[in-house]
Amino acid sequence: MSYCRFSSDDYGCDAYVYEDTFGGFTIHLAGRRYLGDVPKTSTIELKNTNEFLAAQRKQMIFLNTAETEKITLEYAGQTFNTSTAKECAEGLIRFKSLGYKIPQYAIDSLLSEL
Repeated sequence: MSYCRFSSDDYGCDAYVYEDTFGGFTIHLAGRRYLGDVPKTSTIELKNTNEFLAAQRKQMIFLNTAETEKITLEYAGQTFNTSTAKECAEGLIRFKSLGYKIPQYAIDSLLSEL
């Protein structure tokens, strides 16, 4: 199960976080970010199938042509493995404080497992 992915929040997330099948929790930090405003799909209810699919097509067209910028924060592009959900949440809090875009719901979900 992932707590967040690079595609979370309409590709506005700088981390991919999951419970690792080899043990512990893994955090991958992005090395690049999309420039510009990625078209939103997260605000559309899935039951509105045609509207959601049209928005997703716009999003994919944007992403296929969008420019990216290198993330210059410390740890950009690196991967970390923690032993516990608490350590993983603490890592995400630290990365967020450094300027990474980390969704609060990922941190909250990890902390709820304590």
